[in-house]
Amino acid sequence: MKRISLSIALIMASLFSLSAQDADYKSMTLTFAELKEVHATIPTQIAIVASDSDAIEVSYPEAAEEYIDISVDKKDSALIIKREKSTIKSRQDSPVSEKCPIRVSIPSSSIRRILNTSDMVLHIENSQFDNWVMIANTGTMGITGEAIEAKTKIEYYNTGTMTNHLKRHETSMLMLSNTGFLLTQGETSASHIEQNSTGTENTDLKVSCQKLEINSTGNGKIRYYGRADSVNVASTGNATIHTSELNAE
Repeated sequence: MKRISLSIALIMASLFSLSAQDADYKSMTLTFAELKEVHATIPTQIAIVASDSDAIEVSYPEAAEEYIDISVDKKDSALIIKREKSTIKSRQDSPVSEKCPIRVSIPSSSIRRILNTSDMVLHIENSQFDNWVMIANTGTMGITGEAIEAKTKIEYYNTGTMTNHLKRHETSMLMLSNTGFLLTQGETSASHIEQNSTGTENTDLKVSCQKLEINSTGNGKIRYYGRADSVNVASTGNATIHTSELNAE
């Protein structure tokens, strides 16, 4: 578990800094009102920012220009970030990598889904999303920032490796679903929390909720503390689940 966390930290550090070895970057601006989704299948760094503009700012390694396809699917209101199929036979041939990712800046107000199947760092500068937001990962994802806010529901779905370093999850319902490795920490205002895991967990959450449900057949460590009116734990795996600190005051 420590090795996994270390590798994620190294990826995140490399994504947020440009060294002398990094490729020269080119920029472009896409404009689309009410963008709902982001789909990334190549290494990407995304910053969710506060903005009244519809502009989506994109930068990419100059050497990758003919190898990538970045566009808005107007039918699905989705930003698509992918490899140009006709130009690269394998991922190893691509100028886009964890050290030289696509970099995207997006206003948060209308985003509902972020889907990653590659390597992604998601940095949330503006925490206010739509009524609900779903973040799904089948690759490697690191999430940073102070907070994420969605009035109705925040959902995390992970089948790869996800490390979530957000300090606050502000919503009515928080859902954590994991079959890979998932690190979740900080605190949440959610009145209903549901965690389902068949993978490896590293959960450390402060809560103040009406209902907490944990269903685990996996392993790792799950800790909840603070206040919960109702707690239901079903575990048939090897995870260490700590709820004894709830309502301890």
